Amino acid sequence: MIRQLPKNIIAMTVPAAEGNGFVRYSVKGEVSCKKNENKFNRKTGRVYKTGRFVAWHRDAMLQVLSQGVPRSPIKLYEARFVLYHGTRRRVDSDNQVSSLLDLLQDARVVADDCWTCVPKKVIEDVYRKGRPGADIVIVPITEARA
Repeated sequence: MIRQLPKNIIAMTVPAAEGNGFVRYSVKGEVSCKKNENKFNRKTGRVYKTGRFVAWHRDAMLQVLSQGVPRSPIKLYEARFVLYHGTRRRVDSDNQVSSLLDLLQDARVVADDCWTCVPKKVIEDVYRKGRPGADIVIVPITEARA
């Protein structure tokens, strides 16, 4: 069975990094914070993700995969994020960036999201009434530049 992609997916200009190119992705919808979406089962002692986070992750994964991924994950890179907030509600941008980096790692766009693989992160927050989302640019770093 072939899954149909949601209609709210938009494709950005560069589908995959080849050579020294960069990768750009756009994710529509409010970015769910992985760290804030944990539930604790007192009977079993297990921690699990809420349905809201799982739904966001699935939808965002489809959006990223529909825009293309590199042939092999990028190992050393600079990450630039523009987080669009649809409301003026207070959110922790660091947690949103962590969720997006984990998403890119799950999609095999990047090899890892530890500080040795992504030594530079640029985060910009923008208020865009009613149109939340995120733009992500991954710029590979050559060994000479590192």
